[in-house]
Amino acid sequence: TGLLKWAAKACPAAIVRGVQAGLGLALANKGLALAYEGCWTTTEAEKSSARTLADVRWIGGDGVVVALLTVAAVTLLDKGGTVERPRIPPALVIFPIGLIFAIVRWALGDGASSSYVGDAGPFFVFPSAEEWKAGAWNGAIPQLPLTVLNSVLAVCALADELYGTTASHDATTAAPARVEEHIVAFSITLGNLAGFTLGSMPVCHGAGGLMAQHRFGARTGVAPMLLGAGKIVFGALAMAANATLRRDGGDILTEILLCFPKGILGVSLFVCGVAFAQHALKSALSCTDDRQAPFVCMCTCACALKYKSAVALLVGGVAHTLLL
Repeated sequence: TGLLKWAAKACPAAIVRGVQAGLGLALANKGLALAYEGCWTTTEAEKSSARTLADVRWIGGDGVVVALLTVAAVTLLDKGGTVERPRIPPALVIFPIGLIFAIVRWALGDGASSSYVGDAGPFFVFPSAEEWKAGAWNGAIPQLPLTVLNSVLAVCALADELYGTTASHDATTAAPARVEEHIVAFSITLGNLAGFTLGSMPVCHGAGGLMAQHRFGARTGVAPMLLGAGKIVFGALAMAANATLRRDGGDILTEILLCFPKGILGVSLFVCGVAFAQHALKSALSCTDDRQAPFVCMCTCACALKYKSAVALLVGGVAHTLLL
């Protein structure tokens, strides 16, 4: 219908940047909290008094040493790389190490049991009328503002900024072309229509995910294909392992992922979030044709951190209108 193309032109870039910055800071905060909590031998609920140095977990997958080494790896491995090709993709180093930690911890029984109960499936599922209603009112409609902003408009804008005209390619004219909003939205639609009958979770693109992949070295079209193939392989291996090794309804892959070191995961989330927010704020500050863009961006960012994206969109729109 051309509605998304109109929305991309009508929505001020500063508002999109503000939503990106808010989501980036929220992601960084989540990663920092995850890494911080993993560095203590006592949980927040268990501690009876102020934590001391004696409570610090220095070694191990969740320890301070692993977290600091992850910071060094993420910072140094990509140093000197280019937009198209990083020097050494950090993900190819830290993820296998984290996976080895997780497998060893799971094999030693040092992890939580999964809450999954039942056969692995997959099963064909078709929602009832009540489920359609609940999904629309409780899921789809509230999620729509965030999906349009972050999964469509922000993804297209970020792809153009990171890769310029190399982000897409017009086969008819053999000339570079920008990523189109309706194509991104259509791919989200296809993914959800193909998956909901098998009981999958809702899926979408995300500017945060794009920035994370870029920051950790995935900068060509081969990366998503390898990621998808890897997930299929891991899923198939997990189903086979569950069928042969487990008789209590637990899910081996889930248990291994729950054993993934918090130090590595938390630092990775923090770095990605900071990079996402930094890029958004830098874009807003460098906007020479709109002197009020930084203010609108920060208003939207603050609301995105505290409230929902719909509220951030409303506040950002009001601020932009008043400053015209």
